[in-house]
Amino acid sequence: MMLTPNPATYSTIYTPPTWLPALCADIAAAKRAITLTSLRLDTPHGAAPSQISDLWAVLTDRAAAGLQVTVCLPSPAADSAATARNVSTARALHSHGIRCALLPRPGLLHAKSALLDDGLAWLGSANLTFAAARWNLELMLRTTDPPIVAQLASWLRAMRASPPPAAPT
Repeated sequence: MMLTPNPATYSTIYTPPTWLPALCADIAAAKRAITLTSLRLDTPHGAAPSQISDLWAVLTDRAAAGLQVTVCLPSPAADSAATARNVSTARALHSHGIRCALLPRPGLLHAKSALLDDGLAWLGSANLTFAAARWNLELMLRTTDPPIVAQLASWLRAMRASPPPAAPT
């Protein structure tokens, strides 16, 4: 489902199953840089086509075309089963020419976002997983609203420059 776009900010809310194909189309159109954040990124399973295999294909294509493609995932944490495969995912991304930043604790990267060419932002609840693409009740906001895009770009720079503060004890 796609909700009605707001022409003033060029913002649209997507839900499954349309958000991941729309994100892939935006990634395919990127010209300079792509940064994704997620708690987890599933790897394609076998040869069966899926929206996740489409995502990997477009990320690989853009990296091969010389774009700066970065995926930020949290480092594996004993108290977060969702992060258990992030090191193997990082290796798979690297083998496809895609940079992966495994962000250490304290704090757990839980944000789901995409920043494309510093001009388009995606923000929402969906991890880059089979379940989020097909079954979960997720929302993803796509926007070109300059203040929102700039805030996301600033947050991504700050997050990668220094880890989040420790949780209070």
